[in-house]
Amino acid sequence: MMNALIPATGLQNAVRLRIVSDGAPVGWAVVHHAAPSTDGRFGDLAVGLISDCFARLEHAPLVIDAATRYLAAREVDLIYSNQSHPGWVEAFERTGYLSLANRRLFACSPALSALLQPVAEWQGGLHLTNMDGHGPHGFA
Repeated sequence: MMNALIPATGLQNAVRLRIVSDGAPVGWAVVHHAAPSTDGRFGDLAVGLISDCFARLEHAPLVIDAATRYLAAREVDLIYSNQSHPGWVEAFERTGYLSLANRRLFACSPALSALLQPVAEWQGGLHLTNMDGHGPHGFA
């Protein structure tokens, strides 16, 4: 699916990163960067976005660090990401990111909600990123 959403070429300012440890792939990240603009959200800052990432939780800090280093090398002023899984939120915090609690929610139709019951059993393991919603808003 990632190949369809983020082709290897053709999407401006998007890069797919394959994260390798000890010679074996352990995860991925999709990052975006934008030059300073007059964006209402960020003013004249150069902005980086980690729009998607995935790995086993023990490798999450490695993935986040690699994505952060990639964006820092592009001299962005600010890096942000939207995460839902508590383990990934914690990994971002351990990697030095500030976490803003309760900024996103998972909303679904009553019919889907009925299919997903009991929500309490799985909601703490829901891993959603920008690529699972509207995509890299403002970076396409």
